[in-house]
Amino acid sequence: MTVSVGIPSRFHEPSETAHSLRGYDELITVVNEFGIPVAFNQILRASSCDYTVIWADDCTLVEGEVRDLCDPRGVSVPKVRQVNAESIKWNPVVCFPRWVVQLVGYYDEQFGPAYFEDDDMMMRLRVWCVPVVGKPEVLVSHTNPGQTITRLYDEGKGKPNAANNPTYQESQRRFRVKWGLENAGGLDYIL
Repeated sequence: MTVSVGIPSRFHEPSETAHSLRGYDELITVVNEFGIPVAFNQILRASSCDYTVIWADDCTLVEGEVRDLCDPRGVSVPKVRQVNAESIKWNPVVCFPRWVVQLVGYYDEQFGPAYFEDDDMMMRLRVWCVPVVGKPEVLVSHTNPGQTITRLYDEGKGKPNAANNPTYQESQRRFRVKWGLENAGGLDYIL
């Protein structure tokens, strides 16, 4: 079993994130210039391994190894610590076995530069009955949740948030048109 870790980064040099990782075979760093789903797809296409882990550049590995995320049953996610809370959640670290990518395809790039690409992927996993497996033995610290909203906030006044972010609103509209829902409704099917 071989494992790639892909980090969509804002910088050309590996971030602190890369230095925290252990237990993988291949590191792929992609400069996120064209949006999150494009960067995720570049990682998935570049991977030569059996499993590919997309790892946000503001997350560090606290417990376990990257390899511990691999599960042949489906997509897997770690326990994530952010702002004094821990939970099993989809973002910001997701492990894809190669067979899942071959079955459901890549991220839908119409949701660029950001937002709802993850909800869309969750919906496609549901359509194909691909399980999402929680891996509590892997603990990740997410130091800057919400950074995408802040970084892409370019209109309106006040504190950046999803409600006044036109990029978010447009991606949500696209998701509604595609799926007839406001969002994927969270992960109600983690094994």
